Amino acid sequence: IRTARSRQWKFIKNYDSGRNELYNLLEDPGEQINLIEKHPDVAWQLEEKLLAREQELLKSNPIEAKNKVCLP
Repeated sequence: IRTARSRQWKFIKNYDSGRNELYNLLEDPGEQINLIEKHPDVAWQLEEKLLAREQELLKSNPIEAKNKVCLP
């Protein structure tokens, strides 16, 4: 499981189950309502941010990345 967030949103990418989640932290701080289907554009932006961060980690430190990043 990996996450990316902004002030308002939290995106969760679950590599094991393939089920992604998106929460509006300002309106739902307890992360009870998954909004991934209502806001796919926000989910896509945060997923891109997450994947870019994972790629940077792989480039900068492949040994550490192997332990932290699980790419499909």
